Amino acid sequence: MKLIVQNLYKRFRDVVAIKDVSLEVEEREYVVIIGPSGCGKSTLLKLIMGTILQDSGQIFVDGREISSLPPEDRDIGFVFQNILLFPHMNAYENISYSPIVKNFNPKLRKNFIEELILFGKLEEWKNLYPNQISSRGIQQKISLIRALATGSKLLLLDEPLSSLDARVRISIRGEVRNIVKQLGITAVHVTHDQNEAMAIADKIVVMKGGSIVEVGSPEELYNRPKNIFTAFFLGKGNFIEGKIIKSNDNFCLQKPVT
Repeated sequence: MKLIVQNLYKRFRDVVAIKDVSLEVEEREYVVIIGPSGCGKSTLLKLIMGTILQDSGQIFVDGREISSLPPEDRDIGFVFQNILLFPHMNAYENISYSPIVKNFNPKLRKNFIEELILFGKLEEWKNLYPNQISSRGIQQKISLIRALATGSKLLLLDEPLSSLDARVRISIRGEVRNIVKQLGITAVHVTHDQNEAMAIADKIVVMKGGSIVEVGSPEELYNRPKNIFTAFFLGKGNFIEGKIIKSNDNFCLQKPVT
């Protein structure tokens, strides 16, 4: 699924959370939105999902405008920051919930769920309840597979690894990307972790103050940022303020500011 966001704007009372944001996510692309706390990245994700509505602007999925549709009619999977599994259901039942609600064919549903469990390597835990699974990494992977069980081809992930400890976060982030990629799903993943973004993204979207600052591949944004905020936020280096005194297409002479 291709996602297009055009000129989104969202205000909460006196605070402008999203300012004229436009973005294109290609089919099967894994895009990571990154920025400091309060930059609007989670708000943008919620606008796409439909849990809040924009004041203006449009959202298209595969050419269909979904800007005013409720979340259940947008055909989008969502993985939350907090691990929200039904406590009275085991892992298999949690994963089965959406296919049952959506009235998938019972025979096809069973095969589909079993395939997802095998794909996610969750056979060992499928009959356990959330309080019987001590690993938060496994719990979040069950949440991911449950979101994929909706059959949606667009997946939104709102800081899905932030509640995990560092070692588990590093080990599972690659698994999340691999599962999404192998299933041919388009994904938009929000995080504040620069290393996470660099490790898993096809394309990174840098946000600041409700606006998109820069978009590019991890290599482009790290090695050749066009914006100084991107350079500071994603990279490590020394910055020397200077004044350009002579330049042409192949040459730029700068004088340090003293």
